[in-house]
Amino acid sequence: QVPHLFVMVIGESASRRHHSLYGYGRNTNPKLAKRKDLMIYTDAISPYSGTLKSVLAMMTESDIINHKPVDRCISLIDVFASAGFQTCWISNQSPIGVWDNAIFNLSRTADVYECVNAAGNSSFESTYTASYDEEVLEPFQNAVNENTNNKFIIVHLLGSHSLYEKRYPSSFSHFTKSTNRKEEVINHYDNSIVYTDFILDSLLNTLQHYAQSHDNAVASLLYVSDHGENVYDEGEEAGHNFSGHLPNANI
Repeated sequence: QVPHLFVMVIGESASRRHHSLYGYGRNTNPKLAKRKDLMIYTDAISPYSGTLKSVLAMMTESDIINHKPVDRCISLIDVFASAGFQTCWISNQSPIGVWDNAIFNLSRTADVYECVNAAGNSSFESTYTASYDEEVLEPFQNAVNENTNNKFIIVHLLGSHSLYEKRYPSSFSHFTKSTNRKEEVINHYDNSIVYTDFILDSLLNTLQHYAQSHDNAVASLLYVSDHGENVYDEGEEAGHNFSGHLPNANI
């Protein structure tokens, strides 16, 4: 039987306006830019500007047009499970909190669930603490190595969620020069994008090794952020909240 391995990586607050792969002036994708195995989408948008609604929409039948209750929806996990795939959800997001409870409930329908974020006791607290996304790499490697032919693995990153300076280790402080708080915030955000570039490249390398060591294996990875982020791209604000007007940078 031909082994199938499909991976979905859900990013966090990652605006393509700050990705050099999409023309940003700073080199925020140094590793991905060197790869020859990428297909870059240019017409994807988020249905919502927050994690909770966006993730539930991308993972189920419920969306901005079809407001079907999530607990009555078929999910991607259900689809892959019905096709005989082992399903796995690895998360660096907090499992508990106003932004995360419903996503946690969905993620627990997977055969395997692993949360690597031990930095905060709630989703709100996690925004002020550091749990680097490299924590997902070992569980991902273990999931890939699981002795089953067909696997569907979801990796939920903490990505570039504010506070931006908490999203990357000091070794990824590529952009440091600033003369004011605004420039400092942009530097922190761009550094978090560079770090995510490293994480994605690492996940792709693991997937590539799997494909090379399994004859005729079908393997792919899809990365999509839950929503964008306005980092002074429109107006004098940073974040993904809005009042009356939703900046294009958020979607």
